Amino acid sequence: MENSNEGMTEKLHKKDEQIDGLKKNVENLESTVQKAEQDKQAKDNQIKTLQTDMARQEETIGKLGKDKKALEETIKKTQSDLAAEEDKVNQLNKLKQKLESNIDEVGRQFSSTTKPCLNCLPVQFQGRRQVKQSGVDSMGKVWGGVSPPKSGVGFEYTI
Repeated sequence: MENSNEGMTEKLHKKDEQIDGLKKNVENLESTVQKAEQDKQAKDNQIKTLQTDMARQEETIGKLGKDKKALEETIKKTQSDLAAEEDKVNQLNKLKQKLESNIDEVGRQFSSTTKPCLNCLPVQFQGRRQVKQSGVDSMGKVWGGVSPPKSGVGFEYTI
């Protein structure tokens, strides 16, 4: 019986060692689970923070998209206005050229019609004083802004 008591004691001692080993394993597992739960909680907090940041960024992206569309419309309108103004400038430049051409033509016509008359003016008008006083030449025409010739000098006119 002693053998059997010793065998039982040994078995009991082995079982106690196994139980102690299992208890240590359970404690280690509980510690690991606790650490995993803490890590999970930290990751959940990170996920919530990232989701909040993503929501803010999506909101900002939406606002920037609206701003971009508004700016594109403004640019389009400005380009349209600029094109219209350029058309006006081109039209005014053409009109300016036409008017300058007309002025040149009128100047040529005036000079061609007055040259023959200029040659005869000193002969027709003997006295400068007489012409200034009357303002009418010998043919009965009024001097419209044209000064009569000075004695022996070329023809002078003002516009």
